[in-house]
Amino acid sequence: MHFSKSTLAIALAATATTVAAESLRGPVVQSTLDQLPSPDIHCNKKAHDSSNCSSVESSTGDNCVWCQVKENEGACLSQDDAGYVMDLFNLPCPEYAQLLEGKKPVDTPDFMCMLASIGGEQACEQVTASDGSNCVWCTGTHAPSACLSTKDAKIADDKFGLSCPSVNEDVTVTTEEVEVSDQPNIDPGMIDTTCFMAAWNAENAEEACGSTEAQDGSQCVWCETQGDTMGACLVSKQAEIADGKYGLSCPSEKVATYVDTDRD
Repeated sequence: MHFSKSTLAIALAATATTVAAESLRGPVVQSTLDQLPSPDIHCNKKAHDSSNCSSVESSTGDNCVWCQVKENEGACLSQDDAGYVMDLFNLPCPEYAQLLEGKKPVDTPDFMCMLASIGGEQACEQVTASDGSNCVWCTGTHAPSACLSTKDAKIADDKFGLSCPSVNEDVTVTTEEVEVSDQPNIDPGMIDTTCFMAAWNAENAEEACGSTEAQDGSQCVWCETQGDTMGACLVSKQAEIADGKYGLSCPSEKVATYVDTDRD
């Protein structure tokens, strides 16, 4: 986005006042700053205030957001414009900040360690996570045991029925990416996260799993847990090994299809 009216930008910066988000309840009057550089005219109108701004659509189809300028004044802006004034002028735009928070990518478990779960605790201790830290064996009480990265283990410890006793040990983390070939207990052919990620990012994990193919062209396999309350989406080769372990039950016909194809 290009903003050319530098004098107005300076004037806007001079009016910036930090206002706590909790003090922005209720309508406040539209600021006279309707001459914001390149404002989205769908949002930036005097008829819009803090009570109705978010119900208005910008020219790009996104909801407009309210940004505070003074104690009792603000501006209804497009999300692009809101990002501009937040970055350059430190003006509070709590609605836009919440939208950004919601768009942050969700961290996924370290797949390198998760694959080592198949080999049990001994295999887990010999494998390194993608960030260079040690994998940690977490013993399950009401859930299957699992091999997790140090970062994931810190989150899971004493939650989900998992106990990760070595999670607080000193860990050295490297910025170098760990190669699969350096791992003593992982078959390089099993490092396919396509199925796992398809289910992880979906609203309906099982449905997404059934409509996704692995890198080798085989269909992803949905493995149910005991009681059918949860599950895991795996590549056929992963499902073949995981079936009957960790409370997982993987459809034998789909696993067998992979094995037959692999042997031909």
